[in-house]
Amino acid sequence: RAQAAFEIGRILLHLDQAERAYPFFVEAAHGRNLEILAVLPYYRGRCLVDTGRPRPGIEELLAFVNSLPADTALEIQAYLALAKGYLAEGDHAAALRVLARANTLAEGTPFVEAVRVLRLQLAAQTAAGATDATTPPASDAGPLAPPPPAKDGVGDGGR
Repeated sequence: RAQAAFEIGRILLHLDQAERAYPFFVEAAHGRNLEILAVLPYYRGRCLVDTGRPRPGIEELLAFVNSLPADTALEIQAYLALAKGYLAEGDHAAALRVLARANTLAEGTPFVEAVRVLRLQLAAQTAAGATDATTPPASDAGPLAPPPPAKDGVGDGGR
């Protein structure tokens, strides 16, 4: 079944139907036969991110985008998948970096909305993290520790 899904995905990919091919590659990945996806690093990386394994997916996607000619639609999609992986890991700075690149590449393409949605998710996660960091604990376990020192002059009043 995984092999058949992979072959259908490849046929769709050759017909320039990359987004329609993706579910078949996911099906191949769910078949635990990721080796057949090794020939398509973008799909392997995206499948790894989408199936809950962000770190290996991120590594695969980074290798993929570094081997591409610049400004391809697949590159934008790879950056979006990278952003999802970084968000899954809670690495907001890395997600912001790849979203900035995706945003630049996506101008004037159908991917603008996908970039916007991921930027909103990043903002929501960042805001939730900031709220969690400033909300005192519910218990009376003792005084709160002072905040860590600011890095690179950020948050220290420009000193």
